[in-house]
Amino acid sequence: MTRRSTRRRHPARALLALVVATLLGGCVSVPSGGPVVRGDQASTRSTSQVEIAAQPPAPNSSPRAIVDGFLQAMAAYEPDYATARLYLTAAVRNNWQPMSGVTVYADGHSLAESDGRVILNTPVTGRVDARGTFTPVKEQLSTDFGLQRGADGQWRISAPPQGLLVSQFVFDNFFQHPNLYWPEPGGQYLVPDPVSLAQGRRTPSTLVRALLAGPGDWIGPAVSSAIPGGTTLRNDVTVDGAGVATVDLGGPIDSLDMQQRRLIAGQLTWTLAQVPSVTGVKVLHNGASYALGDLAGQNSVVPVKALPVMSPVPAGLDNRLFAIVDRRVVRVDQGDQTSTIVPVPGPFGQGGVVPESLAVTAAADTAAVVTGAGTRVTTFDLSAGTTTATFTGLSQVLRPQFARTGELWLVSGEPGHQRIQVAQGDQLHDVDAGDLAGARISSFRLSPDGVRMAVVIERDGHTTLALARVDRHGGTIRVEGLQVVPLATSGQAQLTSVSDIGWIGPMGLAVLGAGQESTQPSPYRLDLSTVAVQQIGQPDGWQARSIATLPNPESTRMVVVGDQGGAWRYEDVFTWPRLSGTITAAAYPG
Repeated sequence: MTRRSTRRRHPARALLALVVATLLGGCVSVPSGGPVVRGDQASTRSTSQVEIAAQPPAPNSSPRAIVDGFLQAMAAYEPDYATARLYLTAAVRNNWQPMSGVTVYADGHSLAESDGRVILNTPVTGRVDARGTFTPVKEQLSTDFGLQRGADGQWRISAPPQGLLVSQFVFDNFFQHPNLYWPEPGGQYLVPDPVSLAQGRRTPSTLVRALLAGPGDWIGPAVSSAIPGGTTLRNDVTVDGAGVATVDLGGPIDSLDMQQRRLIAGQLTWTLAQVPSVTGVKVLHNGASYALGDLAGQNSVVPVKALPVMSPVPAGLDNRLFAIVDRRVVRVDQGDQTSTIVPVPGPFGQGGVVPESLAVTAAADTAAVVTGAGTRVTTFDLSAGTTTATFTGLSQVLRPQFARTGELWLVSGEPGHQRIQVAQGDQLHDVDAGDLAGARISSFRLSPDGVRMAVVIERDGHTTLALARVDRHGGTIRVEGLQVVPLATSGQAQLTSVSDIGWIGPMGLAVLGAGQESTQPSPYRLDLSTVAVQQIGQPDGWQARSIATLPNPESTRMVVVGDQGGAWRYEDVFTWPRLSGTITAAAYPG
């Protein structure tokens, strides 16, 4: 949202500017639906390529025109919001702190004007703190801008909001949501942590400074940073014509071993790769080259794609669908026009034992099935069909899942008295359930990085979606930091029930849910960066009860399973062809 120096505009840009100005004035509401942005893209860039031009106050403007202009100036990013400050009285102009946070308000709510007072009454949909962390909220805002007439007869604002005040339309179209990346406790791969920045603020310098400031409060206890405290950015990050970003750090990084340096390189390259112009990173320490071993190529440059093994999504994730078809565990090989059902080796592929639900490892080499009316879990080798472990004496086992680390996660027991356990080899270990202790869990899914857990919880006859951290520090596993995720579509229609969930990327979930006026659950796509929800399927007699997803944003794969043995495969938005056979459960690897 950089300020434009020319007043000549392309007609399309002028039209959007008019729409923005109208929305900022709160006169109308426009639909924010449209094409679905792919899950990995939605978190890193805004949907508009058009800039908003901030304009200074016109002479003899009315109180309402001053507030309208101020709202538009706040929507147009400038390093110090100099144009927006022109709308303020001299007494508050220099004290206003636009970078202290952002309040996002709902579209379609008018300014009220009376006797020189201009007030905005509107619901608040979210807040962004000074660090950039977005939190959805459901509040009511009433802001009196404190219009005062100066000695020169001009109206100015004496009571500006704390931080920025922007509409949902502006937030959706003129803010970007890049991820910062932090190592999980084992230091093997990275965990995304989104920040919301006004369009124009997503610069290499901003992202590196955000990394140096450390992870957000919620994800912080479950991750780490290889960058030690006290590390500084000595100069702004420069990007040369070849796309090499030079990052000159100061502070206590000279004594780090090569593994820690490798993690620093991973954090920097994965974070800066989201800036389109950056192709590589050159790290300096106090102006001198910083040794990064064999990671750095010619001229000590680390390519942004040098560390794919640190991806939040497991490398080599198998994309084949596994399912329970006609009481057998099978692999579904999808061709261009048809699919082929291949029974897996061993007794579970022969139909001798009735499987109820299943899970498959990321590499598709091991599966787990639940049998015996939720009382027994068996793991077996998918190549040989041989049993590797059996766990009995359980009850009401939910659909299990293999974590990235290879552990098998189980939730079992009477709702409200459930246990969370992890199977390692043939041993079951209890997990400290933390905030989930006593909850009525109906479904759970671990994120591809294994550091976050999405859960569906039943409360007071309703189901809600929540997120929790998985903290592995100290050799124990704890689930904590439970946060309810409000679910509202682009039209602000609330989803009142959630049947099932599945990860479709590091920051994306597929949600099987329904609203107040719906009798059948529908699939929705949820971007956790902004908690934006969009419907992606219209059920036609599905009677959907579960959804299977592949946690890879590069290859969107989902299957919805219905109550009557039907299953529908995601092909495109609102295109879900039915799979053949009687399918009672489905699972993608991971």
